[in-house]
Amino acid sequence: MEIDRRLQKQMLALVAVLDPEDGQPPPRHSSRSENKNHADARLCAEVFRVLTLVLEDPETGLPGGAQLLDVTPAPDAARLRVRVVLPGGADALTWLHQRRGHLRAEVAGAIRRKRAPDLVFAPGAPEGEP
Repeated sequence: MEIDRRLQKQMLALVAVLDPEDGQPPPRHSSRSENKNHADARLCAEVFRVLTLVLEDPETGLPGGAQLLDVTPAPDAARLRVRVVLPGGADALTWLHQRRGHLRAEVAGAIRRKRAPDLVFAPGAPEGEP
């Protein structure tokens, strides 16, 4: 994009040398998407913390030695994927699906959002395995 001749003359009166970038709009930064990713990561960490505390309770804990692996947006913060390590089989996953409403209510009480995210449970491999 070339600089208009009148604008170029006005700019030359103000500065000694014109740079090729003079007269161009400033570059756009992706700070909005970076902030969104940062906010999603904070939300996932908070949900992981809350679910870990709720599921470590001996009375209501996960059956069969299952444990939480991670929480990620799926596809965004309105729905979160909770991966669970299942050493004993799919019993823990069925147990989690049955109590999804209760767990979502616990998450809603701990975070500051207008709507609590939907929780989707998925099996995951332990960190040492592929």
